[in-house]
Amino acid sequence: MDQHHVSLVVAITAGCNSLPPLCLSTRKRTDPDLDDTFFWRRYFTTPKGYMNIKSMVYWVENILHPYVNIVR
Repeated sequence: MDQHHVSLVVAITAGCNSLPPLCLSTRKRTDPDLDDTFFWRRYFTTPKGYMNIKSMVYWVENILHPYVNIVR
């Protein structure tokens, strides 16, 4: 079993806009050499590396909601 499972949450809107990806992982921190990459700006830790209620709320509040406010 992989101790450091990683999931990536991506979304494309009906208007063909992509939302920023959210990386889910079991690791508490990312490797330092990845800190400067665009991919790791949105990072959330979950017990198994899969989306759960807390990570979904984080995604809605920090990724989806700001996008909806921009397009209104």
